[in-house]
Amino acid sequence: MIDTICTVVEEVESYSPPGCASTLTRNFTPDHYITGIKTLCDLHKPIIVYCKPEVEKMICEVLNDKVDRLPIFKNLSSKDINPYYDQILEFSKKIVDKNPTGVFCWNPMLTTAKYFFMLDCMSKDTKKVLWVDAGLSNESYVPEDKGGTWHNYKQQDWKKLYPHNDEAIFNPELGKRLFNLLEITDGFVTGIPYVGVEQARFIEKHRNKRIPYWSASPAMIGFVREKLERIKKSYIEALELYISNYDRIFTDIEIFTYLNSYFNFSKFVFEKFDPTTEKGTIYDTIKNNIKHDKIRFNHTFIRK
Repeated sequence: MIDTICTVVEEVESYSPPGCASTLTRNFTPDHYITGIKTLCDLHKPIIVYCKPEVEKMICEVLNDKVDRLPIFKNLSSKDINPYYDQILEFSKKIVDKNPTGVFCWNPMLTTAKYFFMLDCMSKDTKKVLWVDAGLSNESYVPEDKGGTWHNYKQQDWKKLYPHNDEAIFNPELGKRLFNLLEITDGFVTGIPYVGVEQARFIEKHRNKRIPYWSASPAMIGFVREKLERIKKSYIEALELYISNYDRIFTDIEIFTYLNSYFNFSKFVFEKFDPTTEKGTIYDTIKNNIKHDKIRFNHTFIRK
């Protein structure tokens, strides 16, 4: 049976209220993620990258002599994949219009499409699927001397990545650990040990129960095939609930936090986003905590 990594590289659809700057975007273009795709290839697992043909060509030209095996490409976008794309876009526009000078840098249509990309990437032989954000290895999260990458691939020192750098954390051993844990857990989601007040109130109102002091931050989402398919109905119901009842922009953060109140996902936790090797950083989680005894569940984060 096949292990599969999937991710997407696309320029998101933004929204510009009259007289205001663009929202629903961080203004990154596909070329910013080429170095990140290199680090995912270094996990030495089959990887499917969703992107436009011109982005596929660019990735292949840059990485052809830098990886053992290029990704498999599917020329589909989040608009093609996410059945709620248009509804979420219109919802998001209404939220932005209420406060056009607010900070709205995340793209709800793409982030809520992650789950649908995971479903789409499965073949009949797929057993385990792992979503990894293409920008996870960026040096704003991971120290450069430990395999952190630059958005500008022309400035990237490729010798600081696997196999040239023994300290680079994105390597085949990490790929093995991630999929071995998927075998044991049937699925996991990365997150942080706190939850926003408004987010918690919304979930507790609609679930009529207290939720743990934890929020999804789904840079990595992994499921075995059966679990991925089993949560589909609940995932769609959650999207529809937020579209109909929420009064803020929402992303995969809110959706997986909500679903955790049903499924009590296996969790890997990071506490800060500093690009250092300190305990609690993304680097520390990836380097030291992708192991069975570091898995956490809801009871760890009960609020008193």
